[in-house]
Amino acid sequence: MARISELKNAVKSGLSRQHRWRVTIDLPTYAGSSEDSRNGTALARTANIPGMNMGVIELGYSGRILPLPGDRQFEEFTVGFLSVNDMKFRKAMEKWSEYINGTESNTGLRNLDDYMRDVTLELLDQEDNVTRTIVLKDAWPSMMTSGDLDQGAMDSYIEYNVTFRYVETGTDVSR
Repeated sequence: MARISELKNAVKSGLSRQHRWRVTIDLPTYAGSSEDSRNGTALARTANIPGMNMGVIELGYSGRILPLPGDRQFEEFTVGFLSVNDMKFRKAMEKWSEYINGTESNTGLRNLDDYMRDVTLELLDQEDNVTRTIVLKDAWPSMMTSGDLDQGAMDSYIEYNVTFRYVETGTDVSR
């Protein structure tokens, strides 16, 4: 069993707080301005540190199964946003999605660089210093949830989630 002194030593750099983070979404220019990107950062209310999964290749050998590491797969990244009256950031997300695949035309941009953008998640300490940066490379919005409306909800606000898919992550331990 760990001693108190060992725990104190293990957490001497400080514990990571759930509410100390910032997400920055590099919007394509056709979807929104740099001001819209900054507003998205301010309106982001919930997020998660994306997980990853190492696939397993099961190799049969001499009547036994030998599990070997396979390909890495990255989980989706979902950010919850507050909705504001002008809905500029939500409209930017909708426009980005529309350019990927138009609802009427069923066509979209062909060049991946035209719609894949980096999304950056930064974990912060108590003084807003960045303690960890996770870059979701070549991300794009794959889903946007509805904003629930309720005539009886007087003391609440509209929120919606945007889920991003991405090709890979980059962190301080990436190689």
